[in-house]
Amino acid sequence: MQILTINNKKEERFLRRKTKEFDLKQYPKAELRELIKEMRQIMKNTNGVGLSANQVGIDRQFFIAQVPDEQGKQKFYTIFNPKIISLSKEKVPKRTRSLGNHPTLK
Repeated sequence: MQILTINNKKEERFLRRKTKEFDLKQYPKAELRELIKEMRQIMKNTNGVGLSANQVGIDRQFFIAQVPDEQGKQKFYTIFNPKIISLSKEKVPKRTRSLGNHPTLK
């Protein structure tokens, strides 16, 4: 498993297309745990805070993330079939849109 990039035209097409819903019933628990473990290792090896399934070539709607809680302790999440339920009217300056620049992630 490797991270896909937009520098490769074939990979870019894959990354830009809509992913399919993740059906938890379709995957055995052991296989799912192994997949998440492998994605988590890739995320750590690249000093990331999150990784979506399509970034590693999986055409499904889920991602993993590790972010600090209010006390600063790292919390790990796996999110399946995320949905945007509302949008904020707040504007974020372009220079701070990257999670890597987020003040609570430093």
